[in-house]
Amino acid sequence: MHGTHDAAHLETLRQAAEWFAVLGSGDADLEMHRRWQAWVEASTEHRRAWQQVEAISGQFALPAKERPAAAAALDAAFDATRHALHRRRALKTLALLGMSASVGWAAWTSPQYRSLLVAAARGFGADYRTGTGETAEFPLPDGGRLWLDTASAADAEYGPALRRIALHRGRVLVDSAPDTISPARPLVVDTAEGRLRALGTRFAVRQLDDATEIAVFAGRVEVHPAQAEAGTHIVAAGQQLRFTSGTIGAPQAADAAREAWTRGVLLADNLPLAQVVAEIACYRRGLLQCDPAVADLRVAGGYPLLDSDRALAMLEAALPVRARRRLPGWTVVELR
Repeated sequence: MHGTHDAAHLETLRQAAEWFAVLGSGDADLEMHRRWQAWVEASTEHRRAWQQVEAISGQFALPAKERPAAAAALDAAFDATRHALHRRRALKTLALLGMSASVGWAAWTSPQYRSLLVAAARGFGADYRTGTGETAEFPLPDGGRLWLDTASAADAEYGPALRRIALHRGRVLVDSAPDTISPARPLVVDTAEGRLRALGTRFAVRQLDDATEIAVFAGRVEVHPAQAEAGTHIVAAGQQLRFTSGTIGAPQAADAAREAWTRGVLLADNLPLAQVVAEIACYRRGLLQCDPAVADLRVAGGYPLLDSDRALAMLEAALPVRARRRLPGWTVVELR
């Protein structure tokens, strides 16, 4: 059912994009505008799709000469929103703004919406942060190392009793070191769902919309969800799991790909194409989607995360797909 829903949504977006192209051509007469209005008003899904296309492409009423600058501004704004919340959650927010063809651009540039972006961007001004398509390595005060994935933000606070890293968004890899003072202070990573205590270890932590993902590559990590009644769990080397503020998921074998991003590589070992595209999308400005018709194609190999255009070209060479640019800032991987 979920795949069917995605396919229907993608088809509605395609129709909205076609209407956008027709109305923007300058050749649409009054009857064409009436037909477009009837299509928009036919369903809530049509209205949301139109608002989404407006948000991705820029204000419909902008003069043609101003559209390139508008598209660039939209790419930046959309990028900030999608990594602060989640692509789908951000698009729902856009729909709730109720943008129409005459006020869409005004909503994007209004002080109120800019405030919303600022409020959504958790970790803005953090000690350690990266933008879209960037990764970085930082030294920690105790001699350990911290790697930050794309569009991530974290703070480090080393006090007299605790070594604390706060992950605000995105993903970090921590390579811990013995404490430089005695008695040794615990090393912890705090997320929205709870606390992780390192027990002499190398591990990756990812902040998701409503859960935290932990993968341990050396040593052990103790998981403490925010709600005490959820209990605790020790994740051993070679294991990974997800937890929420009130639950701890079952451990699974840790995927080597959970660490490969520190080298700018996505390792795919018979992964579904939809999962690969979703991962590449995290390193790319704008909206990158996978057509449900090709979502289950299997992918293997290594793909450059920091060069998404090259990664998409490699997928096109390996599979019967193409990366089609529907509108500025919107690309769909579909059947060739």
